[in-house]
Amino acid sequence: MREDLTGRKYGRLTVVELDKTRSKRKSYWVCQCECGNTKTVRSDSIKAGAIQSCGCLKDEQDRINLTKHHSHKMSKTRLYHTWQGIKKRCNSLDDASYPRYGGRGITVCKEWESSFESFMEWALNNGYSDTLTIDRIDNNGNYEPSNCRWTGPKAQARNRRSNIKVRYNGKSITLMELSEITGLNYGILSARYDRGDRGKRLLRAPGKDRDTQIGTKNCNNKIDEATASEIKERLSKGEVATIIARDLGISKYIVYDIKRGRTWNWL
Repeated sequence: MREDLTGRKYGRLTVVELDKTRSKRKSYWVCQCECGNTKTVRSDSIKAGAIQSCGCLKDEQDRINLTKHHSHKMSKTRLYHTWQGIKKRCNSLDDASYPRYGGRGITVCKEWESSFESFMEWALNNGYSDTLTIDRIDNNGNYEPSNCRWTGPKAQARNRRSNIKVRYNGKSITLMELSEITGLNYGILSARYDRGDRGKRLLRAPGKDRDTQIGTKNCNNKIDEATASEIKERLSKGEVATIIARDLGISKYIVYDIKRGRTWNWL
């Protein structure tokens, strides 16, 4: 006859009920852990004390063990390599990333600079995971506790200095975020931005320009008919679009649009 373990406590686990969906040859029990998680455990394992939590006990012990270690014993850990990496790109002139970090005046705070243990303690208390990378909240700011966080690839990409920032509903956001919010294709937004479109012009619905007036009657045009004709003539002779744009003092994308027949195609 199966022994009823309901209500008994083993370590951090309290047995709630029998798991009737599991094998009938062995008894499995649904347990509630003190941390709030649930875990299904085989009866012989929980009675023998082999399993005493949902896994949180091991995580805590691993963290304690990690904290106890000296930095020289952690040289192969990912966290240690992260610490070394931020110091190299801020301090080492030979590092390939130095121009984008130390070369711009970005530094590592004294607390982290002199102590891996201090950096490790901050990391473990602020969401460090092997799946995340360190990210500076202000890309022009330093590596210090108040300006750093652990984020995934998507958040990192949004925070790159190279991202184009625009104003939308009173906030500064990237074009990628604007694309996600409005549903407008990122490629369309990027091309419009490069052409100088801003505000409502940047956010107009696709295809709306088909109903606007053409040529100089269109208030959004940045060149006149004579310039457009000159561009088309020079393109027909095989001249490079970027050189034409430079000579005329206009955006290269204006020339590209004419070359592709997107604008002034009626000339």
